[in-house]
Amino acid sequence: MDDALIGAVIDVVRPARPNGHGTAWEVLLGRRQDVTDWVGQGLSIVKIGELLTRSGTVVPYRTRTGSRSRSAASKVAAPAG
Repeated sequence: MDDALIGAVIDVVRPARPNGHGTAWEVLLGRRQDVTDWVGQGLSIVKIGELLTRSGTVVPYRTRTGSRSRSAASKVAAPAG
């Protein structure tokens, strides 16, 4: 195995992510003001997730938290523009 082979495999199995974020993040950007307002109101990540889902915006948990770590459950990241 060499770097060229590993790079070729990554190109095939990992989707392109402009700016390091996937399509779910792009969807969340459209709700930036709502998320910012909810964070300002002190709503939990669970409640924000419920509000997003009810309004038709479904994004993975880790996208809502801005982290791949479960330890971020108490934090909410408003998407950066």
